[in-house]
Amino acid sequence: MVKTVQAYFIYSDVDMYYEKLDYPCTPKTWNISDDLGQIEYIFSDKTGTLTQNVMEFRKCTINGVAYGLGETDTTRGAKLANPDQNSKVKDGVNLDAEKELMLTEMTKLFDNRYISSNPTFIDSKLYQDLRAADRQAKAIQDFFSALALCHTVLVEHPDENNPYKIDYKAQSPDEAALVGCARDVGFVFLERFQDTLTIELMGERKEFTLLNVLEFNSTRKRMSVILRPPEGGVVLLCKGADSVIYERLEKGRQTKLREETLVDLEAFANEGLRTLCIAYRVISDEEYNVWVKNYEEAASSIYDREEKIEQACEMIEHSLILMGGTAIEDRLQEGVPECIATLARAGIKIWVLTGDKTETAINIGFACNLLQKDMLLIVISASDKESAKRQLDEALDKFFGPNAENKNSKHALIIDGETLKHALDKKIKPQFLELGKRCQSVVCCRVSPLQKAKVVGMVKEGLNVMTLSIGDGANDVSMIQEANVGVGIAGEEGRQAAMAADYAFAQFRFLEKLLLVHGRWSYIRIAEMISCFFYKNIVWTIAMFWYQIWAGFSAQYLYDYTYIMLYNLVFTAFPVMFLGAFDQDVDAKTSLKYPQLYKRGILQEDFTKSKFWLYVLDAIYQSAICFFVSFGIFQFGSSHPTGLTNNGLTDLGTMVAGSVIATVNIYVGLNTMNWTWMAFVIIVMSILSFYAWVELYSIWSSLGFFRLDLILFSELDFWFGVVLAVFISILPRYTVKYLHKTYWPTDTDIIREKIRKEKKTKRKRIIDLETEEDKVPITGSGRILDNNSFNTSSITINDDMLSDSSLSDTPIKKEQVIPKLPKITTIPRGRTISLRSEEQVYHMQSGNRQSFTGFAYSSEESSFETFRKSVYRPTKPHLLRKTHHRSNTTTAIEEETINRKSYLSTTSLNRSQTLPNTLFRRMSPSPSRSPSPNRSQRYDDDRRLRSEGEEVELSVMSPSTPSTPSTPPS
Repeated sequence: MVKTVQAYFIYSDVDMYYEKLDYPCTPKTWNISDDLGQIEYIFSDKTGTLTQNVMEFRKCTINGVAYGLGETDTTRGAKLANPDQNSKVKDGVNLDAEKELMLTEMTKLFDNRYISSNPTFIDSKLYQDLRAADRQAKAIQDFFSALALCHTVLVEHPDENNPYKIDYKAQSPDEAALVGCARDVGFVFLERFQDTLTIELMGERKEFTLLNVLEFNSTRKRMSVILRPPEGGVVLLCKGADSVIYERLEKGRQTKLREETLVDLEAFANEGLRTLCIAYRVISDEEYNVWVKNYEEAASSIYDREEKIEQACEMIEHSLILMGGTAIEDRLQEGVPECIATLARAGIKIWVLTGDKTETAINIGFACNLLQKDMLLIVISASDKESAKRQLDEALDKFFGPNAENKNSKHALIIDGETLKHALDKKIKPQFLELGKRCQSVVCCRVSPLQKAKVVGMVKEGLNVMTLSIGDGANDVSMIQEANVGVGIAGEEGRQAAMAADYAFAQFRFLEKLLLVHGRWSYIRIAEMISCFFYKNIVWTIAMFWYQIWAGFSAQYLYDYTYIMLYNLVFTAFPVMFLGAFDQDVDAKTSLKYPQLYKRGILQEDFTKSKFWLYVLDAIYQSAICFFVSFGIFQFGSSHPTGLTNNGLTDLGTMVAGSVIATVNIYVGLNTMNWTWMAFVIIVMSILSFYAWVELYSIWSSLGFFRLDLILFSELDFWFGVVLAVFISILPRYTVKYLHKTYWPTDTDIIREKIRKEKKTKRKRIIDLETEEDKVPITGSGRILDNNSFNTSSITINDDMLSDSSLSDTPIKKEQVIPKLPKITTIPRGRTISLRSEEQVYHMQSGNRQSFTGFAYSSEESSFETFRKSVYRPTKPHLLRKTHHRSNTTTAIEEETINRKSYLSTTSLNRSQTLPNTLFRRMSPSPSRSPSPNRSQRYDDDRRLRSEGEEVELSVMSPSTPSTPSTPPS
């Protein structure tokens, strides 16, 4: 039940709700919430997990020539880190101009009716080369024709009224981005009908016959299609990872083109782009006819079908001709760098397992804070087992050996898929595990789904630690299921990972709160709840054992049977359940502010064997106290006025049970870190529930129990014994906790004490501010502030002042100026020096303060009365007194004030009731002033006018124009 409540809290957390997909954090496994607080290693996919999985075609290389303009997120991050390398011209301006030029060049060649409204590939040079009609133009046409044909996408027309608007639905976002870019360039895939593919190449419609599709999988890392063009013949088009394509290129050809293309691909990878290579091969009809028979036999095989299909594909995918490469950008999700940095501060090590190239993975690692500039990168790349073992041994000795340099530096391990295949061998695995354990971050490149699962299993079993895997696609399911806790991202690649995971949400950044807040809380709660649960049952049971010494170990019950039945059901259940479901050492904000608190869960310091046995010893001690104190008091018994005695077994069992139940519930409360009114009520009600049950049960005519309440509850010995037993039982535990928190505090204790101190200081500051409102603003040296040192005429009412709740009911207009205040004087006798400094008062003049605090006026000066009359004036004409208005009061505002009925008007109310309390307190004279000679006369006049029904209203004055006396309306 406790873990169900914890799972509900995780599900209900709005901070982990993604509004775009309407998807909250969904727990699919409810009994491992405490494991979330002990995670030491996180294994993450990159595409779709750290990134948005929204692919944008940015650049390409065709026949050794690179095309495509624009910057990536990785490039922008590098420029921010190195401002000196920033370009002189902003990239956004260049892209807009280049986009217009590109569309103009395209229009000169052909009319592309299918181009999207926001093409991601921008480069006018491409169409200039197309217009040249040379070898490069032919290479460009072949390259984008291959992109428009080598795929398995489906065509969708979202707008029935616009047949030229086409969307593509593909198995992966990469494939849709490739076909979409070909469409925007002018090589449009129109439809797939049975075995016919229809495309439009630069305005010319063509149809190709699809013969075979060699599908992509994680082992092949490539996909191919075999086509028959309209001109005849058989052509194989292949796209895949550069390492796979380069292995299958025709030997001895295109040496220079390979080098040029590889240089361009490395440049793209350094910008954080995902790269693929495009190649083709012309096949003779005789070769194809022989191959297709072998392929059909392999596809129809019952046994080892996948292996036979793979062998058949190897027979045709060779001697390829390189055409070029593509570069696609997959942007990082929001909040990923901050999340990874916070998790690293919490002591969690993150391993990224990706299928990207090494250069791409490294740059993405720097962009998302997985890799940092102060880290030493250890790159392992080997082609065989001997080389892999040698490089691992050298890395261990060089960076972590006895003669290692920079031992205190941070390290990151980079290893590619080919080397990882050898590193997972039984003989080399220990060295790889040792090296990975010593590094803060690990990046595995070009890995397959099976290798991901093997890496997770190696760390989980080899280091005996809690692991968490997070991914978004079907290729991450094996990794998710291998880890202790699996988290699925509900993203663009479907919901396979989310369905197979223990927890599912929509964004990687939610992992921060899931672990550091909910995971840590759950671990602490479960650890304390289990300890308290064993403790309370040991106390209850061992107390019966002490009784067996006098019962001859006859197994006679000390307690009434109903006590035994209700002990874990009612009397002691709810405090422990409340502790396990609601207790928290610090709030969520503090947990995220101090992620280092999570390390206690990694080290498993909140639930240890020593802690468990201390709880057991405490339980044995308290059971002995509860029994022997009760036994000693009732050893001789006492007579009751009814003639009954209280030294029976039922009486003794009731007293022991009452002592145990009170002790246990108070003990649980002592271990509760967050005391709320709910915790107090539950503990008190649990203790009282036992005595309420005794009272209710005594009413029944039960043998040996009838009217037991009259016998025990009326005896002082009973209550004295319960209180004494509880006090002696709890005292050692309380003393130990006090000494431990005072002299040997944990990190949590220090943070909790710091928070309490901050709250206390804040509360004291608020009280001081409220006290200061009634004090005169003087300098720390005691000098009186006059008009020369504090010019109030420059004070204007701004938005911050109007936001003050204390002035929300006062009809004040913005940008009006308050009149000059009368000269401030002080009475030395009986005054307390203000805590404000002169600088603080000047700061208040700047308008940053939100209240007019610190002003008070001497009651000895008649100038304050003049100021008061200029601010509070009677609104009824026949009650107007002849007073001299200040020279800086505008006539227009005054007339508006007189003609408008005041919402403050109240008949027969004194000023403190009529005006807002805060405003009246700030603008009224200090009561500590000595009375002036004219005070009694003014008070009589005010009282006479209020008794006649005077209405007062606050007017806003400006010193810009002189005022004229207001005239009553006729």
